[in-house]
Amino acid sequence: MEFKLSQEIEIKEGKFVITSIEPTPQGSANIRFRNLKDGRKWIRGQSILSNMIKSFEKEQIEKERKKEEKRKSRRKEKFLRQLKEAEIVDPYIGEGSVRDQKIQYYRSLSYLAKNAEIDAYIAYKVREWFDEKYFLIKNKYPEGRGYYPHDEDVNKWSSELRIKFNLPDGKTTDDVVFGPDVGLVLGGVGYDFYINSNNLCWYLLSLGFDLGKKHNIEEIKSHIPDIYIKYFEEGLGGN
Repeated sequence: MEFKLSQEIEIKEGKFVITSIEPTPQGSANIRFRNLKDGRKWIRGQSILSNMIKSFEKEQIEKERKKEEKRKSRRKEKFLRQLKEAEIVDPYIGEGSVRDQKIQYYRSLSYLAKNAEIDAYIAYKVREWFDEKYFLIKNKYPEGRGYYPHDEDVNKWSSELRIKFNLPDGKTTDDVVFGPDVGLVLGGVGYDFYINSNNLCWYLLSLGFDLGKKHNIEEIKSHIPDIYIKYFEEGLGGN
């Protein structure tokens, strides 16, 4: 590392300014520097001072990394708490008359877990926001199948998340529910139906679903209330 007179440097002990550079017979130099806060004078060999600066920089980078991890963890906790408060997981609140709808709902989630594909079409202007939100949930950045960011010249202003899926043999639209405000759209090539719902897709991602078709069944099951697990498993079996 090269140094010059009046250069300001920072090490663990504080901020300093170089006051003198004294060449040595070995082709290096002794560096004299003064603490900007208390005026104390230091002297170190060039290579030693270089290592002190590099060590301090590494420590700072590591501190920032840990701070960023904590910030991301807090943001993720807040996001998941908001999802829970919104009760997206179970749109049929209460017992009694809605129990059959709850059973049907968890069976319907299993149909998605088996064969649904989740696609995200992201406007250029919100791509950074989308990627960060996805990272908070999945602890990785989105890529590959299901992740379709638009180029800058495409006139889109938001993200659009879509679920594509097929019904099991013998099932009809009367057999699936995803909430009173979620409707099915007749599908196209390869899929029976679409669901256009950003809220539902974000919640599914937090459950263990992913963009594309690879969904973590065991993680999804871990989020389902115990009394409804058997209905989810029935759906996985196609019953």
